[in-house]
Amino acid sequence: MNIKLIQELFGNGIINEQKKDELQKEIQTTGKTEEELILEKKIYPESSLFELKSEIFKIPLKKVKVEEIPLEVLQPIIKLLLSKKPKTLLRWGWFIPKMPQRRTL
Repeated sequence: MNIKLIQELFGNGIINEQKKDELQKEIQTTGKTEEELILEKKIYPESSLFELKSEIFKIPLKKVKVEEIPLEVLQPIIKLLLSKKPKTLLRWGWFIPKMPQRRTL
């Protein structure tokens, strides 16, 4: 089990030792990831959590607007994801408020 996020939050004084122990125990009993629990319990904002993960795992964080991602890049990813699901979920699309039409594949 890898508890890097919780340990980092504890080290930065965001959570106390009691909360750290509670979260670690809950991870063991529920099988949830530390990220799921941190977000579910609203312990740390999602955008800040992404930045923290970027620092911990030494992976640069790049903010991308969905509408700027070319469809040629998204299609293989979506097809891979859909290949893992039942055929009834073959239709997939998303809605972006700034875009007037829905994009479907």
